[in-house]
Amino acid sequence: MQKWILLGLLSVAWGVAFMFQDMTVSAAEPLTATAIRLTMAAALAWAAMRIAGERLPRNARRLGLIFLLGLVGNTMPFTLITWGQETVDSSVAGILVAIVPLVTLVLAHFLVKGEYVTPRRGVGFLVGFAGVVVLLWPEASAKLSEGAEGMAGYLYVLAGAVCFGVAPVLAARLPETRSLTAAAGVLIAAALTCIPAAFLFESPVEWPGSPDSWIGIAALGVAITPIATWAYFRLVALAGPAFLSLFNYFNPLVALFCGVLFLDETVGATAIAALGLILVGVTLSEWRKVVKTAEALAEEVAPG
Repeated sequence: MQKWILLGLLSVAWGVAFMFQDMTVSAAEPLTATAIRLTMAAALAWAAMRIAGERLPRNARRLGLIFLLGLVGNTMPFTLITWGQETVDSSVAGILVAIVPLVTLVLAHFLVKGEYVTPRRGVGFLVGFAGVVVLLWPEASAKLSEGAEGMAGYLYVLAGAVCFGVAPVLAARLPETRSLTAAAGVLIAAALTCIPAAFLFESPVEWPGSPDSWIGIAALGVAITPIATWAYFRLVALAGPAFLSLFNYFNPLVALFCGVLFLDETVGATAIAALGLILVGVTLSEWRKVVKTAEALAEEVAPG
């Protein structure tokens, strides 16, 4: 039961995050918003880790991987997606980020032993890629006259999704680490990389913010980011990556639902079709994980 609660918590947290990010973009510069968010989350995660009697690892290799995870899995994607959402609806951003497993699939083929792109996985990738094309083509066609600027927001979100896709490959190389320690380490590393960048490229001290932007950042920094990061590592340790893959199906649905219900965003048939293609592609590419998870679920619900 615990793993299902964690899965639901993780799916809702990351899905709702797109909505709160949308609240920050009207007044917050991307690096500044991300730096504040990560500082809040890192402080809370560090306090929870110390209360639990845990300490950050001192092994150089482990610390290096944690640093990379913080940079690639948090600082870069949070900033890029926040930047992209200046022009892209939160629901569409959630759909685009659903391609993360497909990115991981391609990277793992080259970087993880035994994780090769089989014919079925290749078809899954192509179907998922077709979903991205279906989603972006109408917008791209309408904005061709504007050049790269017209598609910049979508490209930023896609770049953020690529960063999220790299993170699991890096996490697979991380030696066994307690969930709370891993979450705290990753968030502290992310904050340490983002704060200097914010001062270098933006003016965080001069930014007064707005009520909506502060509500969005506070929700992201105090609740969503620390809880979801811990839940991610805890779920991997408790149920393994096969079960975690279910998160990729619920997350975009939550983002879409929140965008429509709370932000009055309009999601057309094209976006729904694109999401369907992406999820079908993910299913084909992760078929073994899907089957394994389905068998485990059948055993849990079976009487006796």
